[in-house]
Amino acid sequence: MAKLFVSTMLYAASKKLGYAFAARELMRQVQAADLENDEEPGMPVSHTIAHASSLEEAQVHVTAGATIIGLARSTAACDFLASGADVWLACDDDVRVSRDAVAAAVSQARAEPCLVIVPCLQRNSVATSIIAPTVNIVRGAVAVQDRAPSGGKIETIDAGGFGCYAVAREVVQWVYDDAGAENDFKTSDGRLCRRVISDHVTALQWCAEDIGFCRRIAPKFRRWAVRVGTSLHAGQRLDLETLEALVRDHQKVG
Repeated sequence: MAKLFVSTMLYAASKKLGYAFAARELMRQVQAADLENDEEPGMPVSHTIAHASSLEEAQVHVTAGATIIGLARSTAACDFLASGADVWLACDDDVRVSRDAVAAAVSQARAEPCLVIVPCLQRNSVATSIIAPTVNIVRGAVAVQDRAPSGGKIETIDAGGFGCYAVAREVVQWVYDDAGAENDFKTSDGRLCRRVISDHVTALQWCAEDIGFCRRIAPKFRRWAVRVGTSLHAGQRLDLETLEALVRDHQKVG
């Protein structure tokens, strides 16, 4: 049984091509990916999945549509728990992550019960008028830097966005148990799942599902950010070591 569970949500491709064809096309791109060519066209997540699969045996889960992100992530979380895998790597369809960053995230999530986020630039945050492009992590008042078992640098954070993340089974199982049966629901195909990742309102503020999950686990589990390699989100590339944007001619911005 695979120890690594990899999931993605095909929104744009499913809408354009239909779920079945989009899922087949994704796996075709994963199999055909040229991992030495980081500029290769196609679904960005195909490279991330290919890198993960090159590191170890991986079970791939694809969700169609994903117009309700919390629903899609919760369904994937329940399928992860049912899979028997010990680490869940999730990546949005418009995110591409380098092999060393994937390795750091997965290896740290396997080394301790924790959540590991691969930072990404927020959509449309890179422009000549922006001095410091926005990265989707909230760094803590006290930062701790360390090395993941893969050798890649990581840093503790308070929270971060879920463009790409790895999480240990113990973390997801704890949230699942804490949510309780009152959050159970049936999927469109009749499977019983549980709402474990969802938006909520706190102190008159809307809290998105990713930040909410980080806050929920904060008292019990550490949250890390990968600080090695690169990520690409919606065409915007980030140097994870420096957290600086990289434009297409590879000059740094910020």
